Amino acid sequence: MIEKMVVASEIMPNADEMFRYLGGLQKLGAKKCILVQCINPKETTQEVSAFLDTIMEENLQSQKNILEEQGYQVETRIKNGFIKQEINKIAMEESCDVIVVAARKEDRITGYPFADAAYEVIEHADKPVLLIRESAEETQELELTDHVLFATDFSDNAGVAFHAVEQMVERGLNKVSIIHVQEKTRIEPHLVEQLDKFNKIDKQRLLQLKEALIKRGCDEVDTVLVYGSPKYELNKFIRENGVTLTVMGNQGRGFVDELFVGGVSQNIARDSISSVLLIPTAYKWEEQAK
Repeated sequence: MIEKMVVASEIMPNADEMFRYLGGLQKLGAKKCILVQCINPKETTQEVSAFLDTIMEENLQSQKNILEEQGYQVETRIKNGFIKQEINKIAMEESCDVIVVAARKEDRITGYPFADAAYEVIEHADKPVLLIRESAEETQELELTDHVLFATDFSDNAGVAFHAVEQMVERGLNKVSIIHVQEKTRIEPHLVEQLDKFNKIDKQRLLQLKEALIKRGCDEVDTVLVYGSPKYELNKFIRENGVTLTVMGNQGRGFVDELFVGGVSQNIARDSISSVLLIPTAYKWEEQAK
């Protein structure tokens, strides 16, 4: 499923914490990693750029050591350009399976998602993007794949994302929750009388997804159907059930549009306490599967 990843490296104090979570991806087949740091050409002079090169090389070497200790084959690169463009270019040209970025804690507190490169990468990515977050419990040792939540609206994009979950199960993923939220704002007031009908149909859909994962070898699969705000209900489930990774489809519109129309996937990417794997609408998972 994931053999080669490209990681957006940053100079940050919690780098060790982020990179220890990447060890869990080996369970999914990850073997190779390209670490990339970018120098913004608009914000640096030639002299500053040379100084930054030295700092970045030291930082990349430190992060490379962490990954190599976990068993990864690692190469490092420093690029002149914008990370949102350079990392996607590398991912496409070198057939990487996933783009990995860190989501900083402080961005969830300040409420300014554009402060972090992670969200710019989401906007431009043609490959799946994995946003890594530290565990909510600082002392708790959790693997990235301990408890995966798959959130679905039964759209074509969700179907593409479900293939990713199936591939993860075949690699040894053992615990998956599948959730669908009946969106209150779409049902009230005109469709309330049909809610029981909707629930019956969607419970059957969830059961079919559950059976598909069980057939592929998943030991523990549960389904959840709730009513309310998707953003609120998903975040509530993630908090209350120790979800370590949320997998969702990522709609194919721009990030700004998604924020203003309340795009669920981008809201979860911004606010969730779990790590998040977003699968682009146009991504052909079957062609990428190893």
